[in-house]
Amino acid sequence: MIIELPILGFLKERPMHGYELRQRLEIILGFTWRPSYGALYPMLWNLERRGFIKKTGVQKGRGPQKQVYNLTDEGLARLRALLLSKPTPVGLPSQILFLDQLSEQERKSLLRQAQKQRMATIDRLEKERTVRCAEPLSKYQLLVMDYGLETLKREIAWLEQLEQE
Repeated sequence: MIIELPILGFLKERPMHGYELRQRLEIILGFTWRPSYGALYPMLWNLERRGFIKKTGVQKGRGPQKQVYNLTDEGLARLRALLLSKPTPVGLPSQILFLDQLSEQERKSLLRQAQKQRMATIDRLEKERTVRCAEPLSKYQLLVMDYGLETLKREIAWLEQLEQE
C-alpha cells in the first residue's frame, strides 16, 4: 500500500511515465522515503498485471518510445478502497496526499481514526515505560521513547488541525 496508493493517486491526476512518477514521489514523500527504480517498476508491473493501470507507448521525437501509465476504472476503485482503508502509521501520509478525493465525512472519519490510533499508542508506550519494563532503560533508550511520544503528540495536533481545515 505504501507505494501503491501514491502511484494510483498521481496517475489519477494525469498519465505519467516511470521517471515522472519517481520524481513526483521523491518531491512529495522524499522527507521520509526515496523511491528507487527497483521498487517502482516492479510495482508498476504488478499494478498493470492486476488491471489497475494500463501502459501505452508514446513517441516523442527521435528517441525511444516512453511508456506512459494511465489509471483504469479498476485502478480508480482500488485507489478509493486504499484511501478508505484503516490508516496505518506508515500509510497515513499517502492517504493524506489525496484527502481531496474523499467526502468531508470520509476525511474526518479517516483523520479521527488516525488520531485514536496514535492516542492508543501513546497510552501503551507510557504504560510500558512505567509499568512493564522489567529491566531499567538507559538514558538514551528513554530519550528515544520520549522522542517517539513527542512525535505522536505532534502528529495528533497536526491531524486535529487537518480535520478543522
